[in-house]
Amino acid sequence: MRISLLQLAAQKDVAENLTNARAAIDEAAAEGAEMVVLPEHFALRETDKERRRAEAEAIPGGRILTMLQEAAQKNHVWVHGGSFAEKAEDGFFNTTAVINPQGELVTTYRKIHLFDYVAPDGTVYSESSMNGPGTKVVTYEAGGLTFGCSVCYDLRFPDLYMAMARAGVDVIMVTACFTFNTTRDHWETLMRARAIDTQCYMVGVNQFGSFPDGSRPTGGRSMIVDPWGVATTMAPDQVGSVMGTISTKRLQDVRARFSTAQVCGNFTVD
Repeated sequence: MRISLLQLAAQKDVAENLTNARAAIDEAAAEGAEMVVLPEHFALRETDKERRRAEAEAIPGGRILTMLQEAAQKNHVWVHGGSFAEKAEDGFFNTTAVINPQGELVTTYRKIHLFDYVAPDGTVYSESSMNGPGTKVVTYEAGGLTFGCSVCYDLRFPDLYMAMARAGVDVIMVTACFTFNTTRDHWETLMRARAIDTQCYMVGVNQFGSFPDGSRPTGGRSMIVDPWGVATTMAPDQVGSVMGTISTKRLQDVRARFSTAQVCGNFTVD
């Protein structure tokens, strides 16, 4: 399967962000992508909590999901829709929407691990003050492969990925808005570690760039890592897209060597 990673730089104008994302989906499909993946917060990067709540949308419905569905149907591609703010009866969530080539909503995933962090420059990130955590591991079938869903900070919690591996996942998606510092120091290491842990492909799509005043920079380096832990595709440090391929033969070859992802040890602590 040919997968296009859209490394975007969303700002505070939802309409402009959606226009840019739609153009990127159209271009990736024209280049031969069978699946297109967007980053976390592709429709809005915003520090004001009240505005973020005001722009949250119920699923189904709303202009963000509608754009994804129209783009998928027009281009006849799978769209793994990064994440955006979902408004629901039980609160607000950071949610991924997956759309099939017929424009149908296949599944949604609510980010489980929320990002609360103080950056070296003193910037405070407090996702839990805005969103509630998801509670469900989510997988779906596409192109003869089983995909698992995750978002950004989830990447630091290997138990989630091992649960997906034991459920038979082949490819694990990580849609992200990793900070610049954590991208440079941790992103590739974590992506490769999760691939080796699970013997799955890891597909990570990160935002790149900052707000116009230079604040809250994100680190890019969107990548595909194969189940042996080798980075086979990596985006340059700029806004744009990069195409990579998921090989079922590579999956089979790696898993034939040993099956660490399927082993669950029974341990006791004295």
